[in-house]
Amino acid sequence: MTGTVMKNYYNILDKLKIDLTIKENPYSVNPDSLFRVGARINPKRSFLFISKIIGKHLRINPDTMLAAGKLLGLIYLKEICRKEEYNDILHDYVTYLNNSGTYKHVANINLEKKTLFIGFAETATGIANSVFSLFGENAFFICTTRQYLDNCDNRIEFLEEHSHAADQICHLSKEELDVFDNIVLIDDELTTGNTNLNIISRLNEISPGKTYTLISILDWRNEENLKKYKVFSEDNSLEIDSVSLIKGAIDIKKDFVFSEDEIVNIPASEEEKTIYTEIIEAKINSEILNPRRIVGHSYISKADKEAESAAKIIKGSFNTNNSVVIGSGEFIYFPALICKYLSKSSDTGIKYQSFSRSPVLRASNENYPVNFKISFIINSIVYYLYNIDDSIKNALIIFEGKISKTDIESIKKAFSKTKTEKLTLLFLLS
Repeated sequence: MTGTVMKNYYNILDKLKIDLTIKENPYSVNPDSLFRVGARINPKRSFLFISKIIGKHLRINPDTMLAAGKLLGLIYLKEICRKEEYNDILHDYVTYLNNSGTYKHVANINLEKKTLFIGFAETATGIANSVFSLFGENAFFICTTRQYLDNCDNRIEFLEEHSHAADQICHLSKEELDVFDNIVLIDDELTTGNTNLNIISRLNEISPGKTYTLISILDWRNEENLKKYKVFSEDNSLEIDSVSLIKGAIDIKKDFVFSEDEIVNIPASEEEKTIYTEIIEAKINSEILNPRRIVGHSYISKADKEAESAAKIIKGSFNTNNSVVIGSGEFIYFPALICKYLSKSSDTGIKYQSFSRSPVLRASNENYPVNFKISFIINSIVYYLYNIDDSIKNALIIFEGKISKTDIESIKKAFSKTKTEKLTLLFLLS
């Protein structure tokens, strides 16, 4: 499908109009299985691609995120590492994402050179960890973050310029970077690619001469963006490759800056009700919480075992009927594993998503992807959770550590405006 150009037109609430041209889709992934287009409440960029596979704004089967990550990893092996022996399983994953076939587990594929996989906070931490889960020896992983870690002076700061929260941190030292031959940067989508250039510039200052690969689900960089990469690579004597499921171009035909005041056709909120809330605490190995410091491939098996144990702890307290499991901010991958194990013991299956710092416009238009939105405050930061609609009766939110009583009340107040009957908060303590 590489040579077939596809055009898609998106009219967002008659205010924002976008043409998407899909220029490359070499593995014939159905674009409709990957994303929808929505409006951001952000003057820096008026639209966003609302992913169907990363476990953020929309509820998904947790296996979908895991499969998508492994697919991207297999494409990396094929296109960058020139390994052809995994082509059959690669196409099995494409079939699964295109909503047919079954999920097949593959892991522990060794790499020839030491490779550091870096996942971008907040949206891409889950999909990036899923990419990393494919690999074995010589594979290492770290997430960027918007948090300063205690007792960690080594950090690289850079900007995600279009983001609602632009400041990014990667807790790496020169000594840690020096051991790697290859660095792989993983994001859900590239629009300009500026965030990747910003971190590559900082990494190259500290430890020059690495080979870089960008992995993304979607790559919308235009000719000007690609030329910027070419010039940067030549000026710094760097090799920067990229792989993605889809490459294309964005043409904004009609732009509009949305604000909360422009929310349309939203019914008035119901009166707040008292919501039954249960708090569960579970001891867990601190190494498997969101890896904001470098971890090796043994992290994957440890995380899987800890997730299975955590699911057993809460199984008796959490009603899996009409339910959702919710990750918290940057903490996406491990909660998705817990959801996977809860789903195995459920007849109905459990969907997964996570709350976000990114404010997305909501509207009651049935063709628009976000129809419900609640917000709450944790550690003085406003978070948003989308599409907790009337079908959701039981919600489980999973946190790294405890949150304050004030923050708990903020969450309860937000959920009291929904049809949710029981809210379970799981605090994972090291």
